[in-house]
Amino acid sequence: MHNPGEIQKEAAFWGRRKLERGASVCWKLGPLSLWVRRRHHEWWVYAKRDGPEEEVCEVIEGQQPEESVAWNRWAFTEEKTDVSLLPAAPDRSVVARPDTPLRIPPGNEVLFFVSVPLWVRVSAGDGQHPVLLTEEPTRVLSNTWFGEPTEGELCYGLKTGASVELEGVKRGSNRFVCPLLVKNHSPEELSFRKVCLPVPYVQLYRGGKRLWSNRISLSYLGKSQFSSVAFDSDAPEYENGLERVGEPRLKERRGFFRRSFDTLRSFGG
Repeated sequence: MHNPGEIQKEAAFWGRRKLERGASVCWKLGPLSLWVRRRHHEWWVYAKRDGPEEEVCEVIEGQQPEESVAWNRWAFTEEKTDVSLLPAAPDRSVVARPDTPLRIPPGNEVLFFVSVPLWVRVSAGDGQHPVLLTEEPTRVLSNTWFGEPTEGELCYGLKTGASVELEGVKRGSNRFVCPLLVKNHSPEELSFRKVCLPVPYVQLYRGGKRLWSNRISLSYLGKSQFSSVAFDSDAPEYENGLERVGEPRLKERRGFFRRSFDTLRSFGG
């Protein structure tokens, strides 16, 4: 039994824990503070995002919100004693920009690293049959449209760029790094300012230094064609000892093609 207000660090952050009836826990991850209470046949959740992104990743048992808040409440026929927190990718594709507009000649490829804010999934119940209560983004991203006005998709816009150097990627306890391999398989030069990453299809891994996703490969096939999309099935090789902690939101389809680059006019981003 932990004392009220006791802080546990990142090793105890993700995963499942048992809460006694009447107990409460606060998870802090970057700008997100997430409180969970267990009541008789009920679970209460309250989320707050304030302040800048910081390297904060801690669990505080027994802490209550400082002010009177509007809790979200879920009721169950049978009591559930466990609560789980797991990281997730955003529920839409994200649009990133290289540090500067880039040109890739035919037959060449470039590896980028993109820093993406996490979402947090809160579930109640045991490990076999957890019930998803809610999902909370650690940072609310702006909406942007990618593609043509009549043929495109609603995405999230990233303020951070796509960097060819891992050291240049924005760090944060509430972010994961998505390796992105861009291949130019067309007979023409690929010139682009933005790239659209289908992150709902990635899985997440925890390392000693960062959270990661599996690598996405985008093969450019020409201005008149969609790009071919592929996802590595294994953990990325840029950090050893990675542990899988988050499952894909969407199942990968074979023969996956989509617009990925802004060589055709896009707007709103």
